[in-house]
Amino acid sequence: MPRSWAPKTKTASPQPASRTSRRRRKRRRSRLKQLKVTQRKSLIGRQKGHCRTIRALGLRRIGHSVIHDDTPQIRGMIDKVSFMVDVEEAVSAD
Repeated sequence: MPRSWAPKTKTASPQPASRTSRRRRKRRRSRLKQLKVTQRKSLIGRQKGHCRTIRALGLRRIGHSVIHDDTPQIRGMIDKVSFMVDVEEAVSAD
């Protein structure tokens, strides 16, 4: 009886990024502004989407703070839960 599924073929693993592209990414990342996000309100009784967004931001409890690069994706998440978090520009250690 023939198989109804195709066997997995082994593919070569993707090549690691070249040294210059890694440097370029690192430089670009260092130029980005950073935001300090702090959770100020509880997740109890909130919509699932809000709870998931808070978790996606890396926040675990009231008063917990995380630092993120200022990207459109992070800004969108912050806008969704803006009533539950405080946002300030992070002070770099440089």
